[in-house]
Amino acid sequence: MTGAGGTRERRIHCDGVSLHVVEQGTGSPVLVLHGFTGSSASMAGAATALADRHRVVRVDLLGHGRSDAPLESAAYAMERCTEQLAGVLDALAIPQAHLLGYSMGGRIALGFAALRPGRVTSALLVGARAGFADPAERAARARDDERLADQIERDGVPAFVEHWMALPLFAT
Repeated sequence: MTGAGGTRERRIHCDGVSLHVVEQGTGSPVLVLHGFTGSSASMAGAATALADRHRVVRVDLLGHGRSDAPLESAAYAMERCTEQLAGVLDALAIPQAHLLGYSMGGRIALGFAALRPGRVTSALLVGARAGFADPAERAARARDDERLADQIERDGVPAFVEHWMALPLFAT
């Protein structure tokens, strides 16, 4: 389907799931990945700014936007996420792409670059890190993430987003 501004939307099936993908522009490909609770739509501004010189591919990551949201946690493992993204690039006949990832999308982009370096031209990661080297920090983060997941399951995503956007970090 072709939308406003020459965007093309489609579903791509790979690694046993279906992902919603939006493309726009022509030129060297840039794979754009959103943050937690976001979607391809949340990266539309960046995509539009790049589309005059690049073929921009935005993906609703698994569990987000209009992509599948399987219940089994194994589908969300980093190796599976990178397999899904490789499947998107394969379906679009893109052998190699620049990566632009924000927050969770930046972490997935980093994982993709580490596990599939031959598929990556360059990477720009915003608000992302590889993880914690210190085992105590890693364990604390895992506990915090579990509490957050329980809260989201209990109260729902809209309540989480409202709480998240009210944090002082986003005041400006």
